[in-house]
Amino acid sequence: MYLSNRGLVYPQIQPTARFVGWSAFVLIGILAAIFVFVYFGRLRERTGETHPRILIGLLLIISLAVIGWMIVSAQPQTAGVPVQNADGTTTLMTLAEARAAELIAPEDEILYATEPLLVTVPVPQGLRYVGGYNLSQNFVAMFIALVIYTAAFIAEIVRAGILAVPKGQIEAARALGLSQSQMLQMVVLPQALRVIIPPLGNQYLNLAKNSSLAIAIAFSDVYAVMYTIINQSGQAVTGIVLLMITYLIISLIISAVMNWVNGRFQLKTR
Repeated sequence: MYLSNRGLVYPQIQPTARFVGWSAFVLIGILAAIFVFVYFGRLRERTGETHPRILIGLLLIISLAVIGWMIVSAQPQTAGVPVQNADGTTTLMTLAEARAAELIAPEDEILYATEPLLVTVPVPQGLRYVGGYNLSQNFVAMFIALVIYTAAFIAEIVRAGILAVPKGQIEAARALGLSQSQMLQMVVLPQALRVIIPPLGNQYLNLAKNSSLAIAIAFSDVYAVMYTIINQSGQAVTGIVLLMITYLIISLIISAVMNWVNGRFQLKTR
């Protein structure tokens, strides 16, 4: 990963022709992890016994992903690669010979790679980098600024939510012999989230609207694109209305998701 005045360059991860077979193992691992998480959760409600269900679920996903990677990668490669000659005829060459002769384009490596995922590491050549993804310096600057600015408010909201839990609840959990992780998972967070989620939704709304400040560093966001359309078409009222509708839809989606999450953590009273 390279960060310079030209932007951020990081490795490119591309799915190959064997990605589908490997993703089936990952999907089975995720389903097994969900089953284990739900099973041990209900077992704890019935018997009071606690099990590291999150750790077991992660181990299932990682184990099946590694096993699937080994099985998929162990499959034999293509025996020959069709190569077109200068006279228009097509001959078959081994994969090693085609690579040595530089007859395989980087896009074709996806078809002949043995791994489910192909990682392309950027290599510096002169004043630029070859390979990988490149994020513009404007996007990186906007991203870092919004993350640092918003993270300060979110950290304060989380801190206030945790401090809002009565100390008697924490002392009672310790008296019952709960560990620090159990106390945080079963006593502190369920009560703190009821205080954290409502103001957290406001911060997400502010984050969506603060992204319009990207025009100050010449980044083409929704506002900048609409501003260009207004200048070229002369339809100022229509452009502003479309811009308002766009931000309204984004805000309504964020509000709907946060209201649903908030409803999941609120106390159910009769």
